Formats: sequence, C-alpha cells, structure tokens
Amino acid sequence: LFGHIFVSFICLYIYCAILNRLKAAKLLTQISPHDLLTKFSKVYAYQVGEGTELSEVPKRVRDLSRKLNYPIFPN
Repeated sequence: LFGHIFVSFICLYIYCAILNRLKAAKLLTQISPHDLLTKFSKVYAYQVGEGTELSEVPKRVRDLSRKLNYPIFPN
C-alpha cells in the first residue's frame, strides 16, 4: 500500500513539474502534460555496441524541448 502511494506521489510531482514548465513557456493552451509525454515517447534510445543511439527526433519534439528549456536531445 505504501509503495502505491509513493509511486502516485512521484507521478503527481512529475505531472506538476511538467505543468509548471508549460505554464512558464505559455504553452499550456496548446499542449497538455499528457500530450507532451506522448510526443516525447516517440523518441527511442537504442543500444549499439557500447554506445547509445537515438532514433530520429521529430522537429516538433525538438522545438518543444527548446521552448521548455529541456536540453535532452543532442544537436
């Protein structure tokens, strides 16, 4: 039971953090936190040998990352 409550709390914290980032970037009227996570989930990381490669990052996802100040994708 405590594990379930803890995981729910972490999920709520992440949701609120994304919501605050969207509010700060004035994007909340255009995209919801759930939509943002859905768009970001289209990028995959593949293990190639000893390194990691990313799949193609869609332009919309790269733009959202830049607007939200999330530098998670390499140039």
